Amino acid sequence: KIEPGDGEFIRADAVKYLERMGRKGSRFDLIILDPPSFSRYENKVFSVKKDLVRLIGQAVDLLDTGGRLFVSTNSRGMTHSDLSRVVTSGAEGRRHQRIEFLGPDIDFPEKGKNAESHLVAAWVEF
Repeated sequence: KIEPGDGEFIRADAVKYLERMGRKGSRFDLIILDPPSFSRYENKVFSVKKDLVRLIGQAVDLLDTGGRLFVSTNSRGMTHSDLSRVVTSGAEGRRHQRIEFLGPDIDFPEKGKNAESHLVAAWVEF
């Protein structure tokens, strides 16, 4: 459960923002990562398959003890097992206390072999 309170919503390049917060020594109780599967920004390319491990690592480095990370992706082919490996690799030895996987809800039913949504998500407590 997330308690409402003072908060800040930032619209920025997540990689650059997390780097800046790391240099400042900032710490967070909760970080939400919902990157696009693929994007181009300022002559750079972001790909979940290539860059999610690094993004998770940056986020985990900024979490306080007991902090939580929510990470989701709609990247086709990503499974809960894949996401678990990415979280473990990105955390670089920092062990999570609990991980809860989420996926498409009833608004996105599977139809045959192709689901309408490829959502794979996890709440991770450190």
